[in-house]
Amino acid sequence: MGSLVKLKRAILPFHPLLTGGSLMKIYEVVKRIRGVFLSTPKNTPTKGVPDGPLIGNGDMGAVWGIHQNELTCWIGKNDMWSAKPHQCGGGVKSLAVMSLASNALSKGTFRAQQHLAEAYIEIEWAHNGNNLRIRCYAPYKQSLLITRVSCISGQADLRLNLSTLEDPDAKRIRTAWENNIIIEKHYANDSMEWTTSAVAGLRVYEWSDIAGVLSAGEYVDIVLAAYTNHDTTAYRVAVQKALDQINEKKLDEYWQQHLSWWTDF
Repeated sequence: MGSLVKLKRAILPFHPLLTGGSLMKIYEVVKRIRGVFLSTPKNTPTKGVPDGPLIGNGDMGAVWGIHQNELTCWIGKNDMWSAKPHQCGGGVKSLAVMSLASNALSKGTFRAQQHLAEAYIEIEWAHNGNNLRIRCYAPYKQSLLITRVSCISGQADLRLNLSTLEDPDAKRIRTAWENNIIIEKHYANDSMEWTTSAVAGLRVYEWSDIAGVLSAGEYVDIVLAAYTNHDTTAYRVAVQKALDQINEKKLDEYWQQHLSWWTDF
């Protein structure tokens, strides 16, 4: 999911003398390459290779698609692993599922572009003249996933949800209030050889609830923060702090920093 991080790692070992100008030439080439999705992904989610648009920053990763008529984002974190003694190293575990439901768009069409150079995806979800545009990215060096939902035409009701996939090995907790949803997922029982605990928090800016209506020209920002016990022992506090510091200025700052990753690493 961290495709651009992998791209940099692939380029740099073979070009140790690359200058800023050379990097920008590479950027201009990569900028012309986009992943285009003209229909709803059929193999997302999956235990294999998904066919939906991917986004990530080496820590957070996500794939988008449609599930039960809702625009859905399956979210993972690269340090969220768990293992039992017989599992020979264990495996990666899912973190959270974010869904956007809309009565106006429940039968909508799905179109998406994966912008490789700028490391973001853009989705259009439309039906009967009601058109939403979704921009999603994982900010460089942050444990965040930021999604802007803009109404391009018409009007659309929107209901947000954050949940976890069922797993008999995991203890799951979900709390919600006003415009916040917090989920916890713990792989920490006595049978685990490698334990992981994670918290993900979602907040909608500037709504006072997790549901509302967007009219043409309006937008709303959805911020998801996630930390595990491998990041910090105070992972719950870290999520809360990350969400509390978000405002319009901070969102713009994250976006500008994210776009400058070619020259700032």
